[in-house]
Amino acid sequence: MESIAAALADAEATDHALCREIEELRVAAELKVSQALPELEAISEDLWSINDQFEGLRGGMEQSAALVRRVGAELTSLREAKAKVAESIALVEMLLQIDRCEAETTSALSAGGFEAAG
Repeated sequence: MESIAAALADAEATDHALCREIEELRVAAELKVSQALPELEAISEDLWSINDQFEGLRGGMEQSAALVRRVGAELTSLREAKAKVAESIALVEMLLQIDRCEAETTSALSAGGFEAAG
């Protein structure tokens, strides 16, 4: 009986010791968590800031892509206008050529360079 009582007392002492050790570990863990929490919150804020910056960059890239598309459309429009101007210049040159021919013909006729058919 005494050995059972001694074993029981020993088990109870071990149980109390384990309970104290568990409590100490719990307190130590809570302390570490409370000490790490501000750092984790700061890291979280940094991550949100980085995310905001990334979103800003993405928005900027989308704006740049839209600008590139607009510039491309404007270049196409300018190329088309350039082609039309070149056509107009060619027409003006032909009209000037016709005017020169008319002027030469008129000059030649008034100078008597052509004989009247008859």
